[in-house]
Amino acid sequence: MEQWEKQKIAAICVIVLVCLGFSMWESKPTKLEQSSVSAEQQLAEQEKPTGITVYVSGAVVSPGMYKIPAGSRAVEAIGMAGGMLNDANKDKVNLAKKCKDGAQVNVPFLSAKQKKEKEQDVAYVVAASRYKALSEGSLQVNEGNAIKDKVNLNTADQKRLESLPGIGPAMAKKIINYRAKGKFTAIEDIMQIPGINTKKFNAIKELLEV
Repeated sequence: MEQWEKQKIAAICVIVLVCLGFSMWESKPTKLEQSSVSAEQQLAEQEKPTGITVYVSGAVVSPGMYKIPAGSRAVEAIGMAGGMLNDANKDKVNLAKKCKDGAQVNVPFLSAKQKKEKEQDVAYVVAASRYKALSEGSLQVNEGNAIKDKVNLNTADQKRLESLPGIGPAMAKKIINYRAKGKFTAIEDIMQIPGINTKKFNAIKELLEV
């Protein structure tokens, strides 16, 4: 009986081993299958796009369609279009955004209000630089290089006051309202108006008179 049990167990083990071997043989890809898979992979690699086409519009030097490498970002597409214009609203553009084929990369323009504020900021910087040059003696105020047509704080109208760097419509109105209560006796009096601090006054004082 024991001999029979041993033979039975041995037979079962042989059957299991045969089944495992057959299963492994079936799961192993043939050379033909391996060759087919390799060819498909190569074809897929070849079909991957090496470049994409995007349309760049808005506040750029040369709007139009451009072909750029796949995976490129908006900054590269804008660079292909010559870069942004001075009146581009750069804060509204995500330069790090990845571009997709057929996408549009639009650079919005500054609004009229934003453009005016930027121009005032630039004018303010220019005036501040001019004042610094005057204070350092590297720029002389004389007949040949004079600051002509100074703005009279007591007589200048709204438009004339707005021509001053950093003075917008609201601030010009405050100046007019201030002098309605009493004339300016010195240009320093303008610092009595909220919003005009020492820094702003120093930048424009060479343009003022009373």
